[in-house]
Amino acid sequence: MERVTILHLEDQGFMRSLVRAICENLNFHYVGVASHEKAGEVLAEGNIQYILSDISIADDENAGIAFVDKLREDPRFHGVPVVMLTKFGEEQAFRSAIEVGADDYLLKPVPANRLRQGLERWSRVVEAQVAWTALDRRQAKLLRLTLGTLGHAFDVAARGGDPPLELVRDNCFDLLQAAADDQLMGVLGTLRQEFARTFAHSLRMAAYLAFYAHSMNCGRDRMREMATAGLLHDIGVSRMDPEFIDKAVWTAKETKWFEATHISHNLEIVPKLAKHQPPETSTILFAVCCHHHERLDGSGPLALQGEGLSTEARMAAIIDLFLNLRIPRGVVGFAPGKAAVCDRIAQTPGLDGALVADFIASIGPE
Repeated sequence: MERVTILHLEDQGFMRSLVRAICENLNFHYVGVASHEKAGEVLAEGNIQYILSDISIADDENAGIAFVDKLREDPRFHGVPVVMLTKFGEEQAFRSAIEVGADDYLLKPVPANRLRQGLERWSRVVEAQVAWTALDRRQAKLLRLTLGTLGHAFDVAARGGDPPLELVRDNCFDLLQAAADDQLMGVLGTLRQEFARTFAHSLRMAAYLAFYAHSMNCGRDRMREMATAGLLHDIGVSRMDPEFIDKAVWTAKETKWFEATHISHNLEIVPKLAKHQPPETSTILFAVCCHHHERLDGSGPLALQGEGLSTEARMAAIIDLFLNLRIPRGVVGFAPGKAAVCDRIAQTPGLDGALVADFIASIGPE
């Protein structure tokens, strides 16, 4: 199989050396350049399957953004994955980069394992091109913005910081519009193989919560809050061992441990986000993020039950279970039918039967 060639645009030599070492260890062919002019010369020669670029180059804060914008104007590079490197405080810059066509970003300083994961994920060039080709420009922008924002939130949380709630909420607009326009399934259908399971699950959770709220004739503000909470409902995973999270299959005991552990991390992260928000926002965020594994019979990790669980928590529990049954961990090339999954949910003890019926009706037939 032909080696993947990675073009790295970075004006700092030590960073190029770091990326080169990781690329060579992964058997990628590495080409490092210090200016966008030189990057243009390399691209003109062809055979680049992956691009990694800093946002700021040679004291120009927008050089990376301009580079990506110009790159996407050329049809030859529409399907080439572009990942940006950024640092704390550049949230608007990375959002601008994604809006002009970047696919993802990594937060500097980049831990070696995080860089390795990013390179491995996006070096699947053929799969990436197929996935993005299946999307129209509006859907592609939606996914780039949402996944980039979600990745940023996870990076900040992993470093002990407070995820940027306002940035996540602002980014939910496109997600809500997709739900309102019934484009949900077209967006979600491309995610299974191309993105990390946790991000794909979080995006699906957010979209289904927004879609369900829309089907219940909730207002846009409530849909936005539900989608925001859905995006962040697994934020505690950012503080867990990536090797465990990426395991193909979990035992029942490991699943229970995961539920309890990531909820304990959520309980550390979410209250900091919620305390400066309006009461309704705080309530929804806390319920979805911290109570989505709870059951009415008290069998969840926090042993909450009955009236101790809000409507939002009950909805989140139903959708989380639906998604985990619909897209089972470790199963490739097969997904249980929607009808079979809905039957399973309807028979699961501890869920709100009336809300289960509403949810099944809202998502429609196979």
